[in-house]
Amino acid sequence: MARKSKGRQKVEMVKMNNESNLQVTFSKRRAGLFKKASELSTLCGAEIAIIVFSLGRKVFSFGHPCVETVLERFVSGNPPQATSGTMKLIEAHRNASIRKLNMQLTQAYLDELKKNVAKHAEKIVIRLPFDTKPAGFSSNIVPFKNPNMMPPQYHGFGQGFF
Repeated sequence: MARKSKGRQKVEMVKMNNESNLQVTFSKRRAGLFKKASELSTLCGAEIAIIVFSLGRKVFSFGHPCVETVLERFVSGNPPQATSGTMKLIEAHRNASIRKLNMQLTQAYLDELKKNVAKHAEKIVIRLPFDTKPAGFSSNIVPFKNPNMMPPQYHGFGQGFF
């Protein structure tokens, strides 16, 4: 079966001579350009401004958040302000990520600290005054394994350590 058309072919990049074809191509390509700009803005949060002048001296523009805002920022050289919805969303996401990472870091530090304390707790001993020997011990040196298991008369000593 023979094809009725040549299909989609590569167009040579030279100015068209036919006025009618030129207007149709301009309209289609302008719409495609604005669509791509919109997609870029939506997907990446980019601020975009496009201004196109046709041969018929008509002006077409696309901008996100708006053409004037983007042009003002470009001309003045000012960084973006956090007043736009997109910038607020980006800033909130960044702050949430930082909080999450800080919490993970703090938790990892606390876990490591607990391991070290547990590891060294068996080595800690308490020397009681010379005349005091707790019941069940032959000397005044008491192994310090669990601060909650200390005799009640010594609870003020070292309390709040863990």
